[in-house]
Amino acid sequence: MDKRADEINAEYMKTANEIDVRWNATIAGQVPGQLGPFETALRQYGDGGDHCIQGLCVGMFGGISLEITSLLRILAQHGAERLIQRMGSSSMKHCQATLLWLARRDLGAVLWTAQADLILHRIQHLGGAATRERSRQRRAQHRVFPARDPLAATWAHRNAAAGLDGHADARRWHTPFS
Repeated sequence: MDKRADEINAEYMKTANEIDVRWNATIAGQVPGQLGPFETALRQYGDGGDHCIQGLCVGMFGGISLEITSLLRILAQHGAERLIQRMGSSSMKHCQATLLWLARRDLGAVLWTAQADLILHRIQHLGGAATRERSRQRRAQHRVFPARDPLAATWAHRNAAAGLDGHADARRWHTPFS
């Protein structure tokens, strides 16, 4: 991931140069150090030099680039400064470590969930047995949940058990003055 993260800045700078050449009448290969307006504006970010874009990269199996790791550490540090009293931590280091662990855990869960969703939504393009199995699963789900929404079916079941009509939650429409 770090290799890809390092390539991102060079790609952005090259694109900025191409934009300047095409749209801002900057001559390609002109005097070294003389930049077009778009590239100059882009270089104002980051360190102000050649490294102005941080490459935040995530791998296919949950790997993350060093930039994401350093960003998580910075967020944990700033969070600890504000939340140490509320969290009841014994020290600043303990608070930072707890926040860093929580951030890594949540990021990992998001990455793995996104990867699983990507795989599940691409099964239909594989063909063969995988496509037939996914079609069978969808037909079964539509038979069990006619509205195609398991959450709505569960909500309707709970409402029916509570004596409501199952279509809407009457408690939601209750006003104190009616």
